[in-house]
Amino acid sequence: MGWGSQYPTCLNLMYFKSPCFGYVNDPVIESAFNEIQKHVIINMSEADRLHRELMPYIVEQSYYLPLPSTLASSLWWPWLKNYHGETPISFAKYWWIDRDMKEEMTGRR
Repeated sequence: MGWGSQYPTCLNLMYFKSPCFGYVNDPVIESAFNEIQKHVIINMSEADRLHRELMPYIVEQSYYLPLPSTLASSLWWPWLKNYHGETPISFAKYWWIDRDMKEEMTGRR
């Protein structure tokens, strides 16, 4: 299963689960991850609850210190329809251009 758009990426615990960036191998995290995966998509509120319960334990271990990320923005023209800032570009097959709106706003088709 890929991590991208299927569900919130925080639920994959990639920074805290083996194999990971820090080579953490913690049985508490592994067990919680397996339990979270049982509920992903099927019962997201339960997956979220399990994740929230696990986070104090992870923070206490200090395996990884998340740093603030930079602000990112996605901008698009109003005539690009069915686009809401999604990535990756593979979603482009669902977008379309409202040519009448574009012509009305720019004078060009």
